[in-house]
Amino acid sequence: MIYPKNYYNWYAEKQIFDKLKYLYQDALNILFQTQNIYLSRDYNCIYTLKNELTYHDLSKYKNTITDSTILIYYTGVKKPWHTLGINYPASQFFFNSYIHSPWNDQLLKISEKRTELKEKYKHLFLQHKYLHGLLCLIKYKLLKK
Repeated sequence: MIYPKNYYNWYAEKQIFDKLKYLYQDALNILFQTQNIYLSRDYNCIYTLKNELTYHDLSKYKNTITDSTILIYYTGVKKPWHTLGINYPASQFFFNSYIHSPWNDQLLKISEKRTELKEKYKHLFLQHKYLHGLLCLIKYKLLKK
């Protein structure tokens, strides 16, 4: 990607802004003029809880999150700090940090946005919470209109 010469006005050039996918990451790349350092997978472990829906195997995360993992970057709509996302084995790493942090008295996030509800009902079905999942699906469908 070709970045504008004035890095601080990159967002003003529509043809460049439209190509940006991850705004905060792209902004950092522009500020550092793409002279970034790529971290090893131990410090840049990318995982999405959506994998739990895809594989229906709650131990599959171990193929990505290993004993040498230091930092986990949870991607996707469902996060381990959502009330529903905390129930997965892949979320245990976040939860352990959370309960030992100064913020452990803060409530976990409740999924209420339309995009979150779209994933939430699927996760509820996977967790055999069918009635709650059905109610969530109905709420999602009503918000979709």
